[in-house]
Amino acid sequence: MKSFYKTRYTVLLISLIVIIIALLCIFAYKISKNEINIKDVVADLENEIIDKGTDINEKITNNANNINQVTNIVEPILGENIYLENNSNVIDNKHFFYNQLTSEEKDIYNALENNKEKLKKGNYEIDLPSSIGKIYEEQNGEAKLNQMYQNVMDAFNTDNIDIFYIDSTKIYLLTKITTKITTKTYDIKLSNGENLDNYYTDYFTTEEQVTNAINYVEEESNKIISNISGNNYDKIKQIHDWIVDNIEYDQTYSNIHNNNIYGALKDRKVVCEGYAKLMKYLLDKINIPNVLVSGIGTDNNGNTENHMWNYVMLNGNWYAVDCTWDDPIIIGNGRVSNSNRYKYFLKGSNDFMKDHKEIGNVSSSGMVFTYPELSKENY
Repeated sequence: MKSFYKTRYTVLLISLIVIIIALLCIFAYKISKNEINIKDVVADLENEIIDKGTDINEKITNNANNINQVTNIVEPILGENIYLENNSNVIDNKHFFYNQLTSEEKDIYNALENNKEKLKKGNYEIDLPSSIGKIYEEQNGEAKLNQMYQNVMDAFNTDNIDIFYIDSTKIYLLTKITTKITTKTYDIKLSNGENLDNYYTDYFTTEEQVTNAINYVEEESNKIISNISGNNYDKIKQIHDWIVDNIEYDQTYSNIHNNNIYGALKDRKVVCEGYAKLMKYLLDKINIPNVLVSGIGTDNNGNTENHMWNYVMLNGNWYAVDCTWDDPIIIGNGRVSNSNRYKYFLKGSNDFMKDHKEIGNVSSSGMVFTYPELSKENY
């Protein structure tokens, strides 16, 4: 009997195992079928999403005609040029004023500098980063952008005295604002005014004229530099002497180029701005640190006038040089002898500031730039 029951229990156990395996197979099969169904459902959902996306795109396209476009024209507010300068013992001749701008202003400046060669065309449109347009969304945004543009042009014109053929008052900030649903995009350009053929100074009308003038300045300045030698003091003195000996003050203010390097080298007759810019241009060519300084000069009779001169670094210190007032023919409203031609050459603040006063504004409505700190004593 025991053998019978043992055999029976064995058969039952085997049968139970077989049934369990069969159930597991059936369960697995059903799961497999369910997975297929799930995949089908997912595919259907994907197709539906694509269809919905197409509908949305069609709606966006159909709404294109409802997009609002607004064009703002910011006119330059460049006031009367006064002049300029900066502050630091580490000098970057080509970016002295640039380094005092905000990061947003530098973006505008960089766009100008990157397209500097194309400015020769006189009507080339310069694209600005669209991010600049976000300023419009700030409180008083348009006024803020207008002021930024003023600051940039002041810095760019003073850092880049070789663009004597450009009239900054003829370059406008043009902004087109496009609204799509709730998003605004900004297309910002620098271009000549709507009723202007170009942004040249009044003397120039073609790119060929500009190119010829640039080549002339380069050739004449190279002739001067080729005769310069010695240490830095010698070189500064030789450039100072060449300017004093060869440039005449434009007492009638009749020379159309009397405030730039072209007038200084071509016509040899300029006002103080032309003297100072030529000094900077020649010093830049021989890599001697220097900056232009704007301010007020007071003559022997107590009369004051807007004035421009240079600060030059020599042996780690800054000194003032005023070629205009060292000119033996004209100084303010009087005359001086040749023996006084170095009265304003490499001077420290104790002497120089007796009749010179710094003013950091390049234009009457621009930012106030800073200048290097002069040595107190003369060189």
